[in-house]
Amino acid sequence: MVKYLFSDTFSHDWVSVQGSLKHVAVGDAGVWGVNVNDEIWYRDPTGWTKIDGLLKQIDVGRDVLCGFNRHDNVYVRDGVTAGNPLGTRWQQVAGSLKHVSVGPTGSVWGVNQHDQIFIRDGVSSSNPRGTTWRRIDGALKQVSVGGAGVWGVNSADQIWYRDGTAKELGEASGSAWKRIDGALKYIASGSSTVLGVNAKDEIFYRHGVTPSTPTGTTWLQVPGALKQIEAHSGGVIWGVNSGNAIWNRKL
Repeated sequence: MVKYLFSDTFSHDWVSVQGSLKHVAVGDAGVWGVNVNDEIWYRDPTGWTKIDGLLKQIDVGRDVLCGFNRHDNVYVRDGVTAGNPLGTRWQQVAGSLKHVSVGPTGSVWGVNQHDQIFIRDGVSSSNPRGTTWRRIDGALKQVSVGGAGVWGVNSADQIWYRDGTAKELGEASGSAWKRIDGALKYIASGSSTVLGVNAKDEIFYRHGVTPSTPTGTTWLQVPGALKQIEAHSGGVIWGVNSGNAIWNRKL
């Protein structure tokens, strides 16, 4: 993977955020996360608020919040709105996932223990549970849905982009997977930004991502070290490091 330190896009430093999380999620419905005890937390203006339930991983879009527990059972948070960002209760939906990603408009993609890829049909603000899971070809250990399209990494840390998904906000299932240079263990698709971290927790940004070149041109290294990273259309990156410390940074 090509490495360059740069400052033209990332003009701000990383800021430490109080708290401890093993996974953080950011979307139009706010900043959420889970800690090493699978406790669920929501970030409000004064700090972290603990939410009922236990989940291994969580992701958030607009009015849609989805996660899964230690048994890989999938749950969706009912009642999430701009006026009630905490929602009302968790509802289990059919299926089993080891990773889930929620797009900006609430589209839900996930992968299971066999690295099979699925998209949840019928998801909307009025029906966050959706209707059925639809299988997508390919095999990934982690998937990310954003304005920059659907991206993912497989068990060999190979990077893949789903053709036909850029600017579709995860609502289009695309046509085929395209292999991208480099190696990452985790990837995040933002509005027009793609970032990821490798096996050494080094952070990378995909340079040259545009509507006409959705896969970008090269990887540029960002100072810092994270085990997991997320990008939001609001221009803020969130992540956690190997010690479960929380960090964010403005573009």
